[in-house]
Parts: sequence; structure tokens; C-alpha cells
Amino acid sequence: MKSGAPLLPSFTWRKDKYNHYQVIGKPLELLPDNGDRANRKETVRKNMQKMIAVMEHYITQYPDQWELFHDIWV
Repeated sequence: MKSGAPLLPSFTWRKDKYNHYQVIGKPLELLPDNGDRANRKETVRKNMQKMIAVMEHYITQYPDQWELFHDIWV
């Protein structure tokens, strides 16, 4: 948000024991952090909704291969 750079969602899943697929999604244009502390929480919420929509697409297709190493829900 601070840099204004788009976010590139990337996902990898197993095809079999030795092979994987990877996809890099279309860039997500995030709402900018304009320095307004009062609206920052809402801006973060809207940006997370964009990313979660992309994540839901792949998690739905491969629910058995999903793991998150960082607690983004707090």
C-alpha cells in the first residue's frame, strides 16, 4: 500500500510426489495508503478483500493443499 506497487498473487500446488504447478495471478491494484490514519483500517480491509477473493478461488480448487504460515486474520 505504501509503495503503490501492485500485488502479484502466487500459488503452488502438488501434482504428484515430484511435480508441482505454480500460477502467478493478475496484478492486484491495491488502494493506496494516503497517510490518513482514520481511513487506514478501512483501506486495509478493502485490500484484504481483494486478496482473499483470489485466495478463495485456489483454495476451493485444492482445499487439501492449503497451508498458511502467517496469521493474517488478526
